[in-house]
Amino acid sequence: GRPAAAPSERDVAALVGDAGAGVSGRGGFVRGLFGGGTLAQEAVFMLRPSLGRISTNMKLPGTSLLDDPSASAGHTIVDLGDDAFTRGRAHPMIDQSYKLARLAREFEDPDTAVILVDVVLGYGCNMDPGGEIARALTALREKHGAGPPVVVSLCGTHDDPQGYAGQAAGLRSAGAVVAETNELACMAVAHLMGG
Repeated sequence: GRPAAAPSERDVAALVGDAGAGVSGRGGFVRGLFGGGTLAQEAVFMLRPSLGRISTNMKLPGTSLLDDPSASAGHTIVDLGDDAFTRGRAHPMIDQSYKLARLAREFEDPDTAVILVDVVLGYGCNMDPGGEIARALTALREKHGAGPPVVVSLCGTHDDPQGYAGQAAGLRSAGAVVAETNELACMAVAHLMGG
């Protein structure tokens, strides 16, 4: 079949919808939390043209290496699957406890403009990753108000055991912008940042 057309600016604006209402005047930074290095690297390369310098815990050309990977600095995209985070605990695609704690910290940080987070479905992964993030987001919004928009890169298929549609619906009901590719998620983040 023919490759799908690249999403247009209008598609991205429609995806983001009302999520961007509070962003433009807010200032601040993008905070990306990824369970895996591949999607994290891809996000760095896709967002760098619109964001400029990005801090990360991955050694990538044109980025700043974080002094402390557990603390964001400016625009930050972190691979939470790195050894620094996984010593003594399961990989974040299975055990999201650190990812959820970090999500809360970024949500509560007044310097955070937009949060980008991946949710990966499939065998050998957490059985309800989107549900865990949706419940955390709902609790954070009840405690702190709307907070920054959260864009989810939902990586999976309708054959995955977690149930793609249910994962997407749960995240949307918690107020997340759900993108079905990492590229679209990054485009949504750039759009929210006015890029």
